[in-house]
Amino acid sequence: MSHDLLKAIVLSVLAMPLANAANAQDVDPARVTEFVTALETHGCRLTQADTQDFVLSNGFADARETRAIIGSLIASGDARTEGAELVLSTAGCANATAGAAPVPVPAPAPAPTPVPAPPQPVQALAACPSNALALSGTTQCACPANPSGTIWGSAVYTADSNICMAALHAGAIPITGGNITVTTSGRLESFPGSVQNGVTSNPWGAYDTSFSVAALPDAAPQPAPQPLPQATANCPSFETPGDFYAATGEQLYSPTSFQVQAGGPLDIGGCQVGGIGFTTEVPQISVNLSGMESYGRLEIEVESQCDTTLLINTPMGQWVFDDDGRGNLQPLVNLPSSASMNGRIDIWVGTYNGDTCPATLELETWLG
Repeated sequence: MSHDLLKAIVLSVLAMPLANAANAQDVDPARVTEFVTALETHGCRLTQADTQDFVLSNGFADARETRAIIGSLIASGDARTEGAELVLSTAGCANATAGAAPVPVPAPAPAPTPVPAPPQPVQALAACPSNALALSGTTQCACPANPSGTIWGSAVYTADSNICMAALHAGAIPITGGNITVTTSGRLESFPGSVQNGVTSNPWGAYDTSFSVAALPDAAPQPAPQPLPQATANCPSFETPGDFYAATGEQLYSPTSFQVQAGGPLDIGGCQVGGIGFTTEVPQISVNLSGMESYGRLEIEVESQCDTTLLINTPMGQWVFDDDGRGNLQPLVNLPSSASMNGRIDIWVGTYNGDTCPATLELETWLG
């Protein structure tokens, strides 16, 4: 939940002169009962200072639903406002008189609303070095799209082989790139060549150091992008990723922000990306997504002081553009989430008129 939503809950839930029978429209009676039980246990009285803890602890972090529940209780006479406080007037709150200190009423605690486990911070992986000559043990790193270089061996490669070409040869990454584990090992007497996944490796004799590659554990399979017309020269291209990150749908359930510089020198109006405005050729942010099949949508939005635009290339190779979807000259895109969203997503934050300015890019998954 974003800080803006939480602030809206705290300020609007208890600003209750607006509470009336209209708030009761389409209220789920079961949710009203849950709210009453939780507030009776809390002490029958809700102040602005403890609203945040109450709504988060009891699963009422949806401001619209919470306002509607409170409006229903006030309209039915089961609650009232006293200044900036909400006081419950149900049978279980006979002692919650005006000015009285909260008196907890023994009641069984409601079952907590299931929420995802606290996410771990999104971690950026460093780009893989060109070869494994300076590596030892196990290393995790990120490969770009369309790597290039020479390799010797099959499954196990000479240490001077290009790491990301070896990963493509071994099937550890698709052509769009991805995150891998590199494991170094010792001398082999021969390294056979082969052709795999469209990559040719060369044979070699004895070499003192070697390595193998594998996709990161638990990484979701990444679908190959559908062939689409590529933009002409000096247009946005996902051939080279931007600042590279890896994130799961669960991690993005907590809004995750990135600081970027909006705008760029390229006028994309004549490019085959379905957008307008000015941006850079390389995306500012590239994120390798996994676990997206558990969520209903991915929300991407921008906040800045200038008129910004948003250009996205999805893991399936689809271009998506938005200008003012968030309002106030700021863009917002909601992408339906499923297994097809597993893979690399590239994001450009542009400007409408060619200005440049600092901007905050936010990604957040939603269940529905």
